[in-house]
Amino acid sequence: FMLGSCAAFAIAWRSRLPRPAVGEGYDRVAAWALFASFMTFAFLGRMGLPNMLTRQPYITPILPALVALSLYGLHFSARIADVLDNRIFRFIAKISFGLYLWHWPVMEALRIHVEPLFRMSGITSGLEWLALFLVVLIISGILASLSWFALERPIQNWASRRLARAGKGASAGLPVVGRV
Repeated sequence: FMLGSCAAFAIAWRSRLPRPAVGEGYDRVAAWALFASFMTFAFLGRMGLPNMLTRQPYITPILPALVALSLYGLHFSARIADVLDNRIFRFIAKISFGLYLWHWPVMEALRIHVEPLFRMSGITSGLEWLALFLVVLIISGILASLSWFALERPIQNWASRRLARAGKGASAGLPVVGRV
């Protein structure tokens, strides 16, 4: 979380400069960081166990730092961002708050009712982990979509209309949220 926040701060800071750079240098940073993330996980990651190098799960802080660096590079990249900027990723970004909120209760429900080993350092089988991951992703995605369309979007639209009536909407730059 902290390293993702640092990446967001760096993106915001760089974007405020008079001429924020966009280009191939950032493509190289993003590509290198993504490749290093995958290689780090492939060679240092062990399912359910702390890493030998850092003695922390998920190869912390190395893997999260590489992911944060890739997010920074992707924001300013020229080519890679075009590939990743598609309807699927835009929709995931739209429901991301719901995914953040719903994934933990879904994991807990699975742990309680389906698989008691679905916890930190509990599952050591990559295939079992992948199957549970996909179940969590699908259920969380459905719940996040429902909460987006039933709660989040209507509340955002209501707030935008209310600010616009008060004469503050245009200056605050708060548009009414459109369709997906």
